[in-house]
Amino acid sequence: YQQNPKHYAVSPKAKISYIRVGRGTDDTSRKAAREKIIAASERLRPVLPWQQGEDFATVARQVSEDPDTAKDGGALDAWIEHPPGSILDLDTLMFFETVLSLNKDEVSPVFIVGDSYYIVRLREKADAQSLPLDQVRDRARADVRDAKHKKALQQFEQELKQRMGLTIHADRLNQLLTE
Repeated sequence: YQQNPKHYAVSPKAKISYIRVGRGTDDTSRKAAREKIIAASERLRPVLPWQQGEDFATVARQVSEDPDTAKDGGALDAWIEHPPGSILDLDTLMFFETVLSLNKDEVSPVFIVGDSYYIVRLREKADAQSLPLDQVRDRARADVRDAKHKKALQQFEQELKQRMGLTIHADRLNQLLTE
């Protein structure tokens, strides 16, 4: 439990609003999409330090190409989170990293994920939290048991190889497996 606290933690999560604009399929539509998302980004940024940019929800309703969230001002109701131990594709990982790097009510710069441009506003954020030992005691015990079992199995395999005088030729095994 103490040696691997991230394994026994709740992942960080966030509630966001976003503007999504497809990147286009040809030169003309790509240029138009880029101009559209940059114009939206500029509307959200204040011109002078004491001013405020336009309301994110208003810009999202007018600009976003995601019909499900655009009608709600870009708001995504569900929490988004990176489940612990899961392997994500690079685009999804970049999206999570960008979102989780924001502070509450901060608006991201324009970024690309897959075939779309995004601007994200972080509405709410819950940082990763270690769970108390009482909540993960059974899981920690199972992890320790599994580690001991794996170690004992490796020792048993080594002992069997020695007693039987076995030599394992990994290169030959790999060759057989590829045939």
